[in-house]
Amino acid sequence: MTDNNNDFLSFLAENDPLGLLKSAKPQKAKAKRSVLLNNFEEIVDFFEENEREPCDSSTDIKEFQLYHRLKAIRSNAEMAKELKPYDMYGLLSGESVSTITLDDFLNDDPLNLLSGDIDDSIFELKNVRKSERIAPEYISRRQFCQDFELYKPMFDALHQELETGERKLAIYHPEDLQPNQFYVLGGIILFLKSVDGTVSTHHFSSGERDRYDGRTFCIFDNGTTSDMLYRSLDKALQKDGYSISSKLQPSGVADSPNDEDIPLGYVYVLKSHNSKLKELPNVYKIGSTTNTVSERIRNAQNEPTYLYAGVDVIETYRCYNMHPRELEDRLHTFFDKVRLNINIPDERGVVISPREWFHVKLEVIGEAIDYILNQTIYDYVYDPTLEKIVAR
Repeated sequence: MTDNNNDFLSFLAENDPLGLLKSAKPQKAKAKRSVLLNNFEEIVDFFEENEREPCDSSTDIKEFQLYHRLKAIRSNAEMAKELKPYDMYGLLSGESVSTITLDDFLNDDPLNLLSGDIDDSIFELKNVRKSERIAPEYISRRQFCQDFELYKPMFDALHQELETGERKLAIYHPEDLQPNQFYVLGGIILFLKSVDGTVSTHHFSSGERDRYDGRTFCIFDNGTTSDMLYRSLDKALQKDGYSISSKLQPSGVADSPNDEDIPLGYVYVLKSHNSKLKELPNVYKIGSTTNTVSERIRNAQNEPTYLYAGVDVIETYRCYNMHPRELEDRLHTFFDKVRLNINIPDERGVVISPREWFHVKLEVIGEAIDYILNQTIYDYVYDPTLEKIVAR
């Protein structure tokens, strides 16, 4: 009887053209992944809405649960690895919230540039309460891009251009955020396809502020999309992002350009009117702009990057066939050892860290530019003790 049953089962298995007897593969792993991602997105939503991680001391039960959920994910290497492509704010690393204090800043002064009596008012913002922060009307979430195959060749070409040096990573600046440009956020390349933005006026106790904001359409090279707010994307890129340059031609800064040279902007050197910096010798801001320098610094006294103070233009260099941001970034990298570490709050109380102020002699900046343009800069380093450029 057993042999007959086996023969019969074999017959059925061999004569099953529709595959009715084949068992379906379990989908449990896929469902598990979906639940994990949804749980993590709730944590991301909380961070975007509150601009901080959930904490265990909160009296809100939901926040308390999110805190322990994030803690559990961080302690599980497998879950953290799976969620890494969706971690645009560095939540998995535990570095999403800045804990730098004024004492940290004052103690981190190897050149003793800020010794003596310091007026703390430079680092304080008066008449602004935390409660005045504007909450988003809803929280964005990354979704899978249904037509990603249309964009994949664009990302493939970009990877190739980065490998060959036709494009380069550059320090991100808020003014860089424009549609149809590429950026790197949390180690993932994104393409900002469009921005549906408007300028609106908001009322604070300190006065009115015009603010540009709106929904973006971002496409990531991991096959996801997001409609995060323009300002949210800007803040995320400032924290953990880079710009990606356009294709660059041979570069130069020319005193006598010819007809073939293309002017692309300026690199400028400024001196601050800030009461604590203007008395310090050889402290300059090295910046760049694709507009005129006067237009760029017009609102300096209201911008944290200029320390909410007026400035004097000490030197300008017009860039031909070279994006000024590339020259600026190379100068910043070269003089990184003498970069001032400054933290200052903006009008909402959010700490901004201007990274363009350096303790370096003016003539040394000009010397470094010459080395960059003749492509010998890699043969030299800046010696902070000697305060000059020396051969490697």
